[in-house]
Amino acid sequence: MLLIEVYDLQAQIGEKVLFKLPHTKVYRGDRIGIIGKNGAGKTCNSK
Repeated sequence: MLLIEVYDLQAQIGEKVLFKLPHTKVYRGDRIGIIGKNGAGKTCNSK
């Protein structure tokens, strides 16, 4: 079962692009996450 379908998803902090996904689908049972080296900018602290 399709849970979410996304087009042109991007996250950035300032000029630094964290990720760009032109098209993705997430289905029930899928496991998703963001991985990367320490200090790469995976955490976003918005206040």
